[in-house]
Amino acid sequence: MKDHLGFYKSWASSFPIGQIIYKVTEPYTVESVGTDFLVLKSSKDGSVVRIFRNTEESYEFTASPQVS
Repeated sequence: MKDHLGFYKSWASSFPIGQIIYKVTEPYTVESVGTDFLVLKSSKDGSVVRIFRNTEESYEFTASPQVS
């Protein structure tokens, strides 16, 4: 995936609060951001998830929706 979150050098400057990122096609809103983590809120069910840089879970998220 060309826009995988790992390609962004600084999550803190690349993903401001309120920005939408995607897990496949499901949108998540950035609620909080740090150097190596993002707190995201699902637009689908309102659940909150924290992802850390270079973890297996972070590889599921991209900056744009993924279309098959």
